[in-house]
Amino acid sequence: MIALKKITWDNYEDVIALKINDEQKKFICSNEFTLAQCYVGKINSENEQTGPEGTFAIYNDDSLVGFSFSLYETDDEDEEDEDDLFTDKAWYNIIRFMIDEKNQNKGYGKKALAKLIEYFKTFPNGEATAVISSYKPGNDVMQKTFASLGFEEVGFDNEDGENIVRLAI
Repeated sequence: MIALKKITWDNYEDVIALKINDEQKKFICSNEFTLAQCYVGKINSENEQTGPEGTFAIYNDDSLVGFSFSLYETDDEDEEDEDDLFTDKAWYNIIRFMIDEKNQNKGYGKKALAKLIEYFKTFPNGEATAVISSYKPGNDVMQKTFASLGFEEVGFDNEDGENIVRLAI
């Protein structure tokens, strides 16, 4: 059974040790880099709701199989952005999501994303109307996984070079 568990002193080194295959490295940052982003975001966050509360180690029963980093975000109404790809005022943003190379093609990714969506629907950091994420062009596995869970393509982020997907919740 898939479970989302907090990253602690007991499992953070195991999370760092999770790997993807060489072909996938062009699609995602390392877990070390992502955990550093979580730390910097947490210590510099002016809004406690935007901290990395959605950062999880993904387990299948007692075995660590993956890692996810998500944020709760709100639209800054003071800023006009003509490039907005969606009109949500608050959303959960899946920044990183990975399944270890030894545990891929077992259905864990889809089950873990579904578990994350269930978690977001409890509005742990505040109400939201959507879950947003992105993936690099060519990452067909993520594109198909998002689509299978009902995410819709909403545009392309030229700055990051990623396709943006949205799921209404």
